[in-house]
Amino acid sequence: MPALPSIPRSVQLRQQLTRHAGPFAIFSLALTALLLAPTLYMLQVYDRVLTTRNETTLVVLTLLVLGVYGLTVALEAVRAAVSARLTAQADAALAPVVFEASLQPRPEASALLLAGDLGVLRQALAGPLPALAFDLPLGAVFLLVAGLIDVWLGTFIAASVALLVGLALWQEQRLREPTRLAQLQSTEAQQALQEAARQAETVRALSMADRVGQRWLQLHQAASARQLGTSAEAGRINALQRLARLALQSLGLGLGAWLVLEQRISPAMMMACTLLLGRAMAPWESLIQQGRQLSALRQSWPRLREALDRPAEADPLPLPAARGTLSAEGLSLSLDGQAPLLAELALDVKPGETVAIVGPSGCGKSSLVRLLSGAQPPSSGCVRLDGAELAQWPAAQRAAALGVLPQDVQFFDGSVAENIARLQALDTDEARAAVVRAAQTAGVHELILRLPEGYQTRLGPQGLPLSGGQRQRLGLARALFGEPAVLLLDEPNAHLDEAGEQALKRAVLAHKAAGRSTVFVTHRQSLLAVADRVLLLRDGRLQALTPRPALRTA
Repeated sequence: MPALPSIPRSVQLRQQLTRHAGPFAIFSLALTALLLAPTLYMLQVYDRVLTTRNETTLVVLTLLVLGVYGLTVALEAVRAAVSARLTAQADAALAPVVFEASLQPRPEASALLLAGDLGVLRQALAGPLPALAFDLPLGAVFLLVAGLIDVWLGTFIAASVALLVGLALWQEQRLREPTRLAQLQSTEAQQALQEAARQAETVRALSMADRVGQRWLQLHQAASARQLGTSAEAGRINALQRLARLALQSLGLGLGAWLVLEQRISPAMMMACTLLLGRAMAPWESLIQQGRQLSALRQSWPRLREALDRPAEADPLPLPAARGTLSAEGLSLSLDGQAPLLAELALDVKPGETVAIVGPSGCGKSSLVRLLSGAQPPSSGCVRLDGAELAQWPAAQRAAALGVLPQDVQFFDGSVAENIARLQALDTDEARAAVVRAAQTAGVHELILRLPEGYQTRLGPQGLPLSGGQRQRLGLARALFGEPAVLLLDEPNAHLDEAGEQALKRAVLAHKAAGRSTVFVTHRQSLLAVADRVLLLRDGRLQALTPRPALRTA
């Protein structure tokens, strides 16, 4: 029997949200009926109380209308709670999608844009738009009541609503494209500012603040000019809409007065019709006020829907624990349509073997490490661990099997212990012992003890500043955490002194002695002494060389 096609996640989200359509419709219908209370109260006061001068009737009517107002407030609160639940469901469904986008290669634009789109959707669901979706059709109730009072009043209110709808549609059409361009330019300027913040040390050291600031300022001014132009256009349209609303209210009052003079309705009905006109126009006025948010939502939802409907990667079946055989078959990498950086590359590393990768600067050594670790998908070919492609390994097993030390070592906001443990929970003695064991293997245990708070010292953007050598040594401990079957090191001794390099050699030899494999990239001859094989990367291909040769890699 063929498998049933899976339902796209965007459809699942819409189904979750539409489950609340029934309660929303019920509450909106009840609120619409209750909003007729002021009109009915006015009619009764003018036609019954003032003519009969019955104070008891006035008291009873007043108590009844106050009770209706209380019920209206309660229903509004319940509808707001339903709206909050809608927002929470949408956010829970979309937040992981935004995070997934942030982990894709070159993710900045898509992640920032999707994060902004999620904020737009969250604001729309938490605001008046869900209620307006039901209040607008129910406005026909007020048209019906006005038409029953007098056909001229019903016709005038219907024409007024049509005029407001036309103005709202015109506003959306005029502002759609300028709003989209303003959002894109604002995102670009935000990216430039974040990049400057990430490289603040380099900017200060090379006295690049003026040039970097000028680049950001140009982007910022272009985005501001676009936004100001859009705001000015929106202001002109809003002024025209406000004129239309004021004119329609006065014309409605004048029409009611004329009908009174023609003795078609009573003065009480004239006042009631003024209220009906306001009630019928209120949802449309609110929609006009939310026009820009509605336009932003129309632009954001297609991107969110596309991200939701991307095929989710299913976690493969568990495999036996990795032994450490790492191989590459036909591995190639091309970036942005450029000439291949790596072409038809083949590599085979056995358990317990240590392989060094050397080569000229810019020949793709770091890219090779990223391919071997799975951080960068290859253009063609595959990387296998114990015969299975990396994608065939469950995420948890792949994380336990591979220990990676990148060239640029960064830490998350957290303690030294948490960063070494790769942010895993440290709520057991076994987990805490694994952290210390990794630090000891990396030869960094004593260094950590000398930090202000030892293993509890805070790292990350707001934590203790570390030297390049300290970062590399702590990064090595993180790579060794959990005793991975394969160790991938990208220039692990680039910032190390003699003591740090000796500790690195001991760590690699200990890893080898345990029967685990290691692949490292280096420019220094001294580290080649621990390698079983040294491979030269040149012209995108690996060449086998005699063990531990003296090489000229430049």
